[in-house]
Amino acid sequence: MTALWPVPRLALVGGGPILEAVEQSAGLLGWQVLRFGSPGEAAPLLLGLGALDAVLVASHDLTAAGNALSAALSGSAGYVGALGTPAMNRARLEWLSSRGVEGLDRIHGPAGLDLGARKPAEVALAVLAEALAVRSGHTGRSLRDLAEADSGLP
Repeated sequence: MTALWPVPRLALVGGGPILEAVEQSAGLLGWQVLRFGSPGEAAPLLLGLGALDAVLVASHDLTAAGNALSAALSGSAGYVGALGTPAMNRARLEWLSSRGVEGLDRIHGPAGLDLGARKPAEVALAVLAEALAVRSGHTGRSLRDLAEADSGLP
């Protein structure tokens, strides 16, 4: 018996060592990676992404990041993430809000789970783990904690 699984797509917008690490790690997961250096070239494709797909934006240019995030929010991507500091992400949200963009609560920024990540490969793991958890409707909690909660034991 052959099982066919849909291949999630991951659209990466921007550049840098973290996105390179995300691209490599996503390949290990069997995800199809779509790489865009500029948000302008990405916008048409971002609209066509589905619930299994993810978008990750890495740009400090508010207009470029804002346009990419706006396009992603106009589509159906299951995960929309933005790399950067909390201050950068607040600035992006303000930019988007001032232009009437809706669905800002869908943006995961700063992207990633709290794993204590510092190196690009660690950040990539944190971001992809969050994208997987969001896509599958899970929390990203420790399996041990879930097992303890299910057992009723302290």
